[in-house]
Amino acid sequence: MKLLLKIVALPLMMGVTLIQWVGLFIISFSAIFFYILAGIIFTVVVLSFCFGLQDGADCLKMLLVSFAIYIVPHIGEWIVTRVAVINYGLRDFINS
Repeated sequence: MKLLLKIVALPLMMGVTLIQWVGLFIISFSAIFFYILAGIIFTVVVLSFCFGLQDGADCLKMLLVSFAIYIVPHIGEWIVTRVAVINYGLRDFINS
């Protein structure tokens, strides 16, 4: 019975590995875009506050938007980490 489950788990493990690799690839390239965008928004907000173009409440809202954009790749990394944990669990089950 355990051998049958290992045979079923092997293609599942390969699929999870593929999902992990694709996720890492997408996160690597999108992180650059999101970090640059968050940096531009942060710089514009700070400079507009320094030059008196916006008040503090509007700047705080835009800083929260900048932080939300900055955190998106980290959420993706967290998800890929969970997929990797599933992958290692399947590998341990197959190797046992």
